Amino acid sequence: NSFTKVSTNALRSTSSLNRSTARFRSRSRPFPAPHASAVMAAAFFPLSSRGTVLTRSCVPLRRLLSAAAHDRRLEAPDLKVSFAHCVDLVKGADRPAYLTGLLLPEEVKLSYFALRGLNIETGKIKDLRSRSEHNPQKAKMQWWSEAVALCFDKRDGLLSSDGSIDLDAKYSQFRHPVVVCLSAAIEGGPTLTRRLFEIMMFERTQNLDVQQYSKMQECVSHGQHVHGTLLKLHCESLNVMDDEVDVVCDHLGVGIHIAKSLKFISELKAANEMVIPSEVAREAGMTADMIPPPRKEGEGEVEGSVAPQLQSAIFTLACEGKEHTDQARERFMNLDSAMQNKVACVLREGVEATRVYESLEETDFARVKGETFATSLPILMAKNRLLMRPPF
Repeated sequence: NSFTKVSTNALRSTSSLNRSTARFRSRSRPFPAPHASAVMAAAFFPLSSRGTVLTRSCVPLRRLLSAAAHDRRLEAPDLKVSFAHCVDLVKGADRPAYLTGLLLPEEVKLSYFALRGLNIETGKIKDLRSRSEHNPQKAKMQWWSEAVALCFDKRDGLLSSDGSIDLDAKYSQFRHPVVVCLSAAIEGGPTLTRRLFEIMMFERTQNLDVQQYSKMQECVSHGQHVHGTLLKLHCESLNVMDDEVDVVCDHLGVGIHIAKSLKFISELKAANEMVIPSEVAREAGMTADMIPPPRKEGEGEVEGSVAPQLQSAIFTLACEGKEHTDQARERFMNLDSAMQNKVACVLREGVEATRVYESLEETDFARVKGETFATSLPILMAKNRLLMRPPF
């Protein structure tokens, strides 16, 4: 199962889009990309000793949707309400992450949805607009950075030595439901590395003023420092701190970031963000006007030709993301089986990235076709055949 590295320089020298598309399709992968439902079924359908799936005739849906059934930390009323807020937040803003979270071990769900809630809250700060000279984006990001720091200071006992200070009254951050869950996850769960939070928050802050990456490496770096770091924190919540696993998270984080960018390229364009790095756009000869407007709610697939320059640019960016996803898959399969079984549950979001790249290939890199991830839990349970493949 050899890998054929498609470098950015090689892609830029391609003169024909058709020839480039053929190269994308010919790139070898050690494992075929699994369908989302086939991957998610692993959580519900156990394997027999011969590797075949033993289906369950009935699994109560309320058990699967009960994200805190056995976590005693969530017995506190305030924390229980805050956790429900985080789950609803992730459900509405990041469907693949929500479905992935439902399938996690019960003791991990608090930290998972708290981290995902933090990622969503900090990610949407960039959408804030103001007519005044005051920059609400940096002020809001500073608020969240301080909130993360306060959570660690509280864990380390730096805020109050005798417990006489009402932290909720003194610090407004501790009244936010995401911070409530994040603080509980940092205090009561496995050790989460403070430095990883700082890396993620710093990258989010630096990205506030970026409307378009100038180079491909900047796009790769953002995916590694935000999405890759988030995956590392999820692994730490499973008591996994391993260098090889970190490499998998870095590569997969880049693949997920680029896939999300390409999936919502029209929506981001409407928000004055250009996901194609300027060097790629320039060499492909594309402009922002070539990106079609986003589809309206309830509107079907938009018919019509797409500028070949846009297809070429999308192809270049997709190859970069797919290469990192393939590298993550290869590195994952080099882990020992015990480690694979332990971290696979938090890496299932990579299924979405794989489906995005497959969808782009089917449309000759013109657009992502409709939904690329299963939209309901019963659909995931309906698949009673599990292929022995990686989780993404």
